[in-house]
Amino acid sequence: MSANRYNGELRDLLPARIGNPETTAELGSAWRIAVYDTNSMAFSAFRLPNSGDLRIPEFTKRYALETIEGSSRLAFFDDGIRDVARTVGRGRVALINTSGRYRLE
Repeated sequence: MSANRYNGELRDLLPARIGNPETTAELGSAWRIAVYDTNSMAFSAFRLPNSGDLRIPEFTKRYALETIEGSSRLAFFDDGIRDVARTVGRGRVALINTSGRYRLE
């Protein structure tokens, strides 16, 4: 993924400016999603009991984000970094900032 290309071509849509790639500081450590909003459409599938828990997967790569004014949070990692969304026209654009690879215990 090219952060510069995303920032250039999608700057009017993205809820945050994408910065440099980040990896977890220590081998064997990982980020987890600590809080997520099940009232949002993105996470509504996890609203009911026994429908999954997004606090279980571990992530080792992500990008630094600079949130754009008017964006709202969807979820927070355990270190406070957040995933964000914003309204564009009649729709919403979400930026879920993970490596796409995860490990379940």
